[in-house]
Amino acid sequence: MSYRLHLLTSVASIFLLSAPAFAQKNKLEIKVGSHCVMQQSDFGLSTNQRTWNANARVVAVSKKQRITEDYTMLIGKRSHCHNEGVEQTFSLVNAQNDTLLVVLRNYKDGVAFRYVLPQIRKDEELMQEFTAYRLPLGANRWMQEYDRQGYEHFFPLNNTGISPESARINQWGYPALVQIDANNYMLISESDIVRNQCGSWISNSMQNLNKY
Repeated sequence: MSYRLHLLTSVASIFLLSAPAFAQKNKLEIKVGSHCVMQQSDFGLSTNQRTWNANARVVAVSKKQRITEDYTMLIGKRSHCHNEGVEQTFSLVNAQNDTLLVVLRNYKDGVAFRYVLPQIRKDEELMQEFTAYRLPLGANRWMQEYDRQGYEHFFPLNNTGISPESARINQWGYPALVQIDANNYMLISESDIVRNQCGSWISNSMQNLNKY
């Protein structure tokens, strides 16, 4: 079963491909019209007490609701920000019947999603995120080597997933620009980070250089 979240004023759609049983896997997919710009990608997370991987089941889906955000930035390239989109929340359960919410949003110029734990247990800590982006084989990509001291590296053109400096480098900082085809590009980044959260990064491996 697939759930589709779309904007009436946009050709972009975000899909949550839901598995009917734990033996199959859920995936996220993004299309522009009929063209897929983000292939079926993994999602989920684990804490030191619970795990929701791609085998979690969708048990409830909220109604779609329009959202409007209008705010002023203290710093940055734009002071006044205005966004309109559509939001829908999916409730997933793992094999132990623990609930994880996946909130999907679709805007005119992009899509976003976040994980929400409706209840946090005592001493529970986030340990791992399973989100993965699958890129087309040989896709051009502009990514900087992840640097824990700061984002100060260049974004060299690459179509292999291997750093031109060293094959041992497999961690990449945001934002990451990917050319899907001659007409479509995808920019991957993080957002809504607050002061008590760490910045994240993406990584790949020699086993699958196009999966981050």
